[in-house]
Amino acid sequence: MSESEMDHDGLPFEIDFTGAVRSKFYQSNSTLNFPSDPETQAQPTQQMR
Repeated sequence: MSESEMDHDGLPFEIDFTGAVRSKFYQSNSTLNFPSDPETQAQPTQQMR
């Protein structure tokens, strides 16, 4: 992709974030548990409300 097809953030112009909402899915009490083995499936730790 050429420089003329990118904006100042380095994202393509066809990606439009004008209607985006910041922190829409943020949950302050959530934790991330990464598997130690890359072949292991990730398990959700809490239910989405």
